[in-house]
Amino acid sequence: MEFFAGAGRRASFARLLTTPSASGVSYISMQEQEDWLFRPVLRGMIRGESLMDGSVDLNYISLLNEAIDVEMENQYRFHQSQAMKGKRNV
Repeated sequence: MEFFAGAGRRASFARLLTTPSASGVSYISMQEQEDWLFRPVLRGMIRGESLMDGSVDLNYISLLNEAIDVEMENQYRFHQSQAMKGKRNV
């Protein structure tokens, strides 16, 4: 029965973040704010089981999250640059 030990806390799987983003979108977060831990899992960088069995430590999770942030920021800057070029050509 240990497998279902945490099932009760998932009755409300997510919570609404109180502050909308700059774009006006209200994002949701995991109930216990584990989003940060699962970002590398969702991007296929590590397996979810690795979080549970201790195969990876928080320093590694932090490094992976930093890499994700850098990639996202660079993509944003590229798209902003392309949008500005498009406006200049009109």
